[in-house]
Amino acid sequence: METGRIAPFLYNHTKEINASNSVFYKHCHDYYEIIYIIEGNAIVNIDGKKYVADSNTAVFIRPTQYHFFELSSTVYERIVIRFFDFFIPAPIAKDFNSVTEKIAVTKNRDVLNILYNVSYTIKKVPSEYKEDLINCYIKELLYFLYLHANEFSGMEEFVTESKKNI
Repeated sequence: METGRIAPFLYNHTKEINASNSVFYKHCHDYYEIIYIIEGNAIVNIDGKKYVADSNTAVFIRPTQYHFFELSSTVYERIVIRFFDFFIPAPIAKDFNSVTEKIAVTKNRDVLNILYNVSYTIKKVPSEYKEDLINCYIKELLYFLYLHANEFSGMEEFVTESKKNI
């Protein structure tokens, strides 16, 4: 596992083997969290709504949203990015939370491409370049989410209890 501290955000890369049937317990926090699931399958519960989150999926969690994961695969590899409100660029900061409130779980190609770049940078780029590159990619992602938030309705994969049982 590689963990980095880059002010004003945190990131980590984790790959777990034999993660099947694990549950990450219900919690919330005062920062944003973006989880890029590289490999694995899970049901994500965000504020009581369940979503499918499998390989190559992005999960976006806003501050104070209660959430947890139920893993259903043996391998679970992810990138987790955490940041506070003050990291959001000034031109979009005021309305960011309300504009992006419908975004939860997505397989949007543009979002995944940006997160792939973050993943690649964490894994392969020399440490002296990581901070600047990851900073740029995350800000690009925040602008993209803000500017295209209205396109995300209907893209999320909502799971009802009946679908889960089937």
